Amino acid sequence: MKSMLHTGASLLLKVGYDDGTSKTIGYARNFTATVSQGQKQTFVVDSPLPAEIPQGAAPQFVKGGLTVYLPKGTTPESLGLVSYRIDTDGSYIATQSKYLSFQVFDRATLNLVFACEFCKVGTYTVSVPARGIVQIDLQFDGLQMTPGLTL
Repeated sequence: MKSMLHTGASLLLKVGYDDGTSKTIGYARNFTATVSQGQKQTFVVDSPLPAEIPQGAAPQFVKGGLTVYLPKGTTPESLGLVSYRIDTDGSYIATQSKYLSFQVFDRATLNLVFACEFCKVGTYTVSVPARGIVQIDLQFDGLQMTPGLTL
């Protein structure tokens, strides 16, 4: 019987770039997403309890992270996940990061698990374990989240 649960080992990452192109990067794992709904407690004088929790009174955003297995012959910069920091002659350049869109799919069913538009990678870590697979841990901030499809 086929499992009805999404597993972390069966996720695919597809990245959309701001020029309209998109590319399937590869396998992803350790996916997390924290969505702030924009709610903020409103208090009144002489009451320890909030009077209300209005929607839209605080910023709405998405923070997340995921680990991507790095395909051979690629770098985080060549995949367009992060901006270049060193020019071809080796000098440091300051570049502006670009917006990305992330789509995470279940590779067995190709169902969309998560999508986030207007993302920027804030920090990343490249890990090269002995006898392991090279991987990139990405931490991103985004503006709009699209929930995945139901099975």
